[in-house]
Amino acid sequence: FANQILSYGAELDSDHPGFTDPVYRARRKYFADIAYNYKHGQPLPHVDYTAEEIATWGAVFSKLTELYPTHACKEHNHVFPLLIENCGYRADNIP
Repeated sequence: FANQILSYGAELDSDHPGFTDPVYRARRKYFADIAYNYKHGQPLPHVDYTAEEIATWGAVFSKLTELYPTHACKEHNHVFPLLIENCGYRADNIP
């Protein structure tokens, strides 16, 4: 089942927004290949993100970080600083 989901990038429906975008399709395949080839117990694979992807993540990270104190549950607000401290969560580093 999971393999069918991961291979979906090769067979996008014609009404999918990325159907005619070769860059999007190649990028989607890149991520699907990483996920498909990963086996439990292996070190997590390194992903090479583009500058545009990092900038998008940075905008999302910054906005969510601003909203968390008033919009996230206490459990999330307790754990999120630990992700920053121990896992490298930050605006310029996609986890």
